[in-house]
Amino acid sequence: MRKYLAFDIGGTNLKYGIVTEEAELIYKKIIKIQDTYKELVDYICKIYDETDDIEEVIGISCPESYNKEKKIIEGSSALSYIIGEDLLGDIKKKVNAEVIIENDGNCSLLGEIWNGKAKGKKNVALFVVGTAIGGAICIDGKIIKGVNNSAGELGYMLLRNDVKNMNFNSLGGLSSVGGIVEKTREVHKGKITNGIELFNEFDKNKQLKKAVEEYITYLSLACINIQYIIDPEVIIISGAISSNDKYIDILKEKVDEILKIKTFHKIKPTIVKAILGNDSNLLGIVYKYKQEIEYKT
Repeated sequence: MRKYLAFDIGGTNLKYGIVTEEAELIYKKIIKIQDTYKELVDYICKIYDETDDIEEVIGISCPESYNKEKKIIEGSSALSYIIGEDLLGDIKKKVNAEVIIENDGNCSLLGEIWNGKAKGKKNVALFVVGTAIGGAICIDGKIIKGVNNSAGELGYMLLRNDVKNMNFNSLGGLSSVGGIVEKTREVHKGKITNGIELFNEFDKNKQLKKAVEEYITYLSLACINIQYIIDPEVIIISGAISSNDKYIDILKEKVDEILKIKTFHKIKPTIVKAILGNDSNLLGIVYKYKQEIEYKT
């Protein structure tokens, strides 16, 4: 059975593991992300050299996108030191292996397509809800990237806009876990710092509950918008918060409330929570390799 080494680069942690050709994650480790770009590259190469019985491939899920023409990571990221660097090229200089890189949102969706909630489906949208909001779009079985590699960056969607005064709000700023925690700060007085704490206090504080539901409603609006833009079979909600049934229930309830008001909107989005959790990126980058390299040979 073929085995593949995969890495998931985050702003805080580096995750890596071994994925089989049957979409099984048989080993996983999470460590604090390295302090410098050089340390990150050296560590990835070290793990590859020390790992036996794997294919000569390194799969990397990373924030933002790798521009193949410019040979750099582009965009903005919580891990600022990777921006402008040729991560693919710098790793290939040190090891004799095929290196494949993909945006983390796209990897998350690819993982769900391979062996998750999108398995067998051709048209899917995914929202990754965390400190910010990311996403990915699949149409006719292909991940859509666009001319600037920014297709599927759903957190940039503008909602709750005051055009007259030129005041605009992004979906990420309104409905991400980080956004909700920040927007409700006046209610919780700075005592809440993450999603777990937020929902632990949810039913104890009516004012907080009302505020949280308001900001989740913006994601419900975004789901309806996406439904009419690409008409997906399912919309997947990923990220750690997706495991919270209360969050998903509110999201769906607000969709129902909106559609009762907007009666011309007849199509109700099918919203599901991701089942692979934070492992989807590791599976997704391996699936990308199998699609692009192995399946063509």
